[in-house]
Amino acid sequence: MKKLPEIQAVAFDLDGTLVDSIGDLAASCNAMRQALDLPLLEESVLLSFVGDGIGRMVHRALTNDHESLAEQALWEKGFALFVRHYMEHLTDRTRPYPQVEDTLGLLKTLHLPLAVITNKSERFAAMILRQLGLEDEFSWGCIRLAVMIDCKNEDNTL
Repeated sequence: MKKLPEIQAVAFDLDGTLVDSIGDLAASCNAMRQALDLPLLEESVLLSFVGDGIGRMVHRALTNDHESLAEQALWEKGFALFVRHYMEHLTDRTRPYPQVEDTLGLLKTLHLPLAVITNKSERFAAMILRQLGLEDEFSWGCIRLAVMIDCKNEDNTL
């Protein structure tokens, strides 16, 4: 195949584009809630809380609301619990979407540099790619995209 001159590189979002990670994100939210003696939430509810970074998702999972913010002390404890669980279960249920590996292979035959753009910290994103066997597909690795959120906690990423 010949290279397409007008395309210089291809970048993909990680969660929700390359990989279906909701199962592990939801499990970590519920592990956090359980450790805090809060009732578990349905995965479909937790799916609606995804977006805007992990910090905001923890707020939403703690308050069971899209707009509310948890008290600072509760958020800090919840965030630490979430991260600890998520770190140990990054790819229990996370899988590449169908045809992702074939698509990446096709793009590599075109000699296009490939990158991952994510608001997740590079170490977690890289670990997910490594554990799923996708790490070597990306010539530029992970590019962290900072997400600015108007909330009490400025650290909205892992």
